[in-house]
Amino acid sequence: MKMLKRLFQFSQKFRRAGRKPPTEPQLYSPVDPDEFARLLTSRRPGDLRILARKLSLPAKVSI
Repeated sequence: MKMLKRLFQFSQKFRRAGRKPPTEPQLYSPVDPDEFARLLTSRRPGDLRILARKLSLPAKVSI
């Protein structure tokens, strides 16, 4: 009986260790935080257009 318990416990640990959480793709913005802050705080129309163009691009996906 003790052997069965040990075998069962070992198999439970093995199943838990082999299970991985599902990975979700990570999205990356095309604008890094420093550039975003610089373009936003400059308040120049040209910089705001650049920021709008970059933010309208699709996000990069990394798996």
